[in-house]
Amino acid sequence: LKLLEAAESTTSPYSIRKTLSGGFTMDPPNKKRTPAALAGIDMTGKAKTSRSKADRFDKRFSIMSDSDDASDEGEQDLIDVHEMESRAQAMRSKSYTDGTKTSTTGSWSSRYSLNQISTSTLSAKQILDNMDRKDKNRTKTSARNMFRTSPHTPNTEQKAFPKVFGSNFTFNAKKFFSPKKGSTTDPRSVNLQAHKTVWMDVDINNNGNSLPPPPVSTSHRGPKSLEEARKRRRLCLAGIIITIVVGIVAAVLGAHHNKLPSNNIAVATINDNAVRFYVTANAPFDASEENKLSRDFRTISTDADFVVHLGNIQDSSVTLCPLSTYIAARAIFEQSPLPMLVLPGPDDWNNCPDPVAAFEDWQQNLGQFEEKFNLPFVVKRQLGNEENFSILLDKGVLVLGLHLVSGKIHNREEFRVRHERNVRWVEEELAKTNRGKYRALVFLGNAKPSPMLDDFFGEILDDVQSVGKPAIYLHSDEAGEGVQLYQPFRNSNLFQATAIRDGGSSPPVRVVVGEGSNPFLVN
Repeated sequence: LKLLEAAESTTSPYSIRKTLSGGFTMDPPNKKRTPAALAGIDMTGKAKTSRSKADRFDKRFSIMSDSDDASDEGEQDLIDVHEMESRAQAMRSKSYTDGTKTSTTGSWSSRYSLNQISTSTLSAKQILDNMDRKDKNRTKTSARNMFRTSPHTPNTEQKAFPKVFGSNFTFNAKKFFSPKKGSTTDPRSVNLQAHKTVWMDVDINNNGNSLPPPPVSTSHRGPKSLEEARKRRRLCLAGIIITIVVGIVAAVLGAHHNKLPSNNIAVATINDNAVRFYVTANAPFDASEENKLSRDFRTISTDADFVVHLGNIQDSSVTLCPLSTYIAARAIFEQSPLPMLVLPGPDDWNNCPDPVAAFEDWQQNLGQFEEKFNLPFVVKRQLGNEENFSILLDKGVLVLGLHLVSGKIHNREEFRVRHERNVRWVEEELAKTNRGKYRALVFLGNAKPSPMLDDFFGEILDDVQSVGKPAIYLHSDEAGEGVQLYQPFRNSNLFQATAIRDGGSSPPVRVVVGEGSNPFLVN
């Protein structure tokens, strides 16, 4: 350690200096004496421990010798390395015992440890050179020195280190990776070249030899590629917007494509044989709507034949369908001055948390509701599906009420069977009723014609066409479009449909069925 200390000192009497490879060399002084800086080190060449004569290397070496062979002339410059190792070990033990960790012994003593060299008869210069070479290989394979950032070459034996990404960096205008000012090197190519050489995977088990470099990606997001990416994003965004707009326009046009012109509504001939009735739906949802519906019942004209509620007496997501809701609706409907018939809607049962219990509550309180009034006509009910009804009015109109709902489907088999029974009910009534006794058909239900109801309407269209009578389907206003007449089926010019406004915001809609090819008038 004192030797190394003397090597670091610039006032050492010995000419001890560092080599370019990081080792040490000493020029012999004119006078052969031990400097004060090296006091305590055995310079006599006598070992303090006994060693075997078979040892070819006696653990002593000269700091610097003019010749490779050990001579008597250099005996005075020999250093007992064994003693140095013992002192170094003692100092390390002392430092750790005192709780202070020093960093001087770790790197230097490991560099000049006898474990790093082979015990053969070598000159001092050869031994030091071997140590330097081994230390250079150790440094090369260490993790912290894998990426060398110094622009200088510390070892003359190594011609050049790998080029490091970021060296000679400059912010020269548009030459971000230019090695010199004013260079015209393409920054992208220099950057790629830097990436080619910076990553060196070293095989530690193969004497520090470098593995083949990984393949270099040729993609680079330069200004041109970034602009192209922006253009692609703008085109994609424009395409999405156009698609959405086209879809909205198509939906609007599809909804109004088959809408009848307004002059068709006035074609009906109104006379004494005209049938009049009121239709409402989607009410009452709260106390204010209950009060409104009570007032509407007091103001409707009594020249009509009946009132029909198309379903949904509540918002099932809010009320969760308690029994009290059905009882309250029954109390309001009993105030009607005209006979009233009620059909189920999705919020009356299948959108409820417990559909089975909700439907039972609906049947007990609102099913066959017309029985609470004195009827001037006969109401027929379908056996097994008592919510379906049929009324043949004396004035020549056949009215068919059907259990048609949208909303949640809890049991697809029940949904399919119910539609089959609805079809059977319509076909039976059309077949049993004398066609000469009615001039128009009125279908009543909650759900709007949609693919969900294709298995019903697809089956009855031919029956309606074969009858040859004008027909209308009155349903609740699911989309908030209000009252309108439209043709829901393109292959049937006799079948029209009308959406009925919510009873909570509008009074019951008055429907008049007169005579003619288009006898329906909806106010």
